[in-house]
Amino acid sequence: MLLNPKDYTYEYFHQPRDGDGDSGAIYIGIPKKDGLCTILVKDYNISDAINEFVGCNVGQRIGVNTPRAWLFKAERPSRKVPINFAHAVGIEFLENFDEQKGRSFETEALAVQTIRAELLHILFRDTDQHSLAHCNGKIYAFDLADGVYWDNMNDQLLSFFDEWSVGNGFNKHQRMILDQETSARLEMRQYFHNLIEKGISGELVYSVYSEMREKIISVIEEDGFSDLVEDVREVFSDGVACFVREIIGAVGNTLIDFPLPEGEYFLTRDGVLVMTNTKPKSIDPL
Repeated sequence: MLLNPKDYTYEYFHQPRDGDGDSGAIYIGIPKKDGLCTILVKDYNISDAINEFVGCNVGQRIGVNTPRAWLFKAERPSRKVPINFAHAVGIEFLENFDEQKGRSFETEALAVQTIRAELLHILFRDTDQHSLAHCNGKIYAFDLADGVYWDNMNDQLLSFFDEWSVGNGFNKHQRMILDQETSARLEMRQYFHNLIEKGISGELVYSVYSEMREKIISVIEEDGFSDLVEDVREVFSDGVACFVREIIGAVGNTLIDFPLPEGEYFLTRDGVLVMTNTKPKSIDPL
């Protein structure tokens, strides 16, 4: 579903931090009619919009508490609105949002939500601080703009894709995604070990991971992400939509193929992560 910019009025959003932050000015969208929620609007660049849109929606569908997010129909409601809807994202505005209580393990329920939220940031290779917050009794993952898949693309994204045809232009992309899948697995492994060292039970860590894994398998089998790809295609281009599908596939592969964090881990020379209790021949220890 694409948002119609004409359905909201817009005001500058004063962030808790000093200045506008890395995503530039953010606006709050107040709905003009019933059935719509208040939103935060980011329009700094295309990569921010796609990361927030894909990250929030994939997170929700695999059991992570994230705000809802939508792309816009690329039309400006009036010249007075200082928002570029050609690459904007609307993110559900959550009341009672407290960033200071984000990483909470006070109860098992909050620990589960915190682990899920951290794993979402890891899966999307977020290069910024993993932003978690306490909101209405739950732990939320938010601020997914800095996914490394889009590193250094920013406003050049559309022309970047125009140079590579959809049919045969994804070799470099696939190599980059494979590298980042491997990196995500390593970061997941380290995060699991850090949790256990802090006293979080291994059984809890494994159960959260297994639940997320089962959910993403179920969603993929039901083609539950195709609507996200189609929204991106409608707003941007076929090339960008294909790359978004690759990204979602990479996230799924990372979560599905990663072994439970037991035993020793090794990386084969062709970049495959394996788990074993003894070092096999011809592979390098991590």
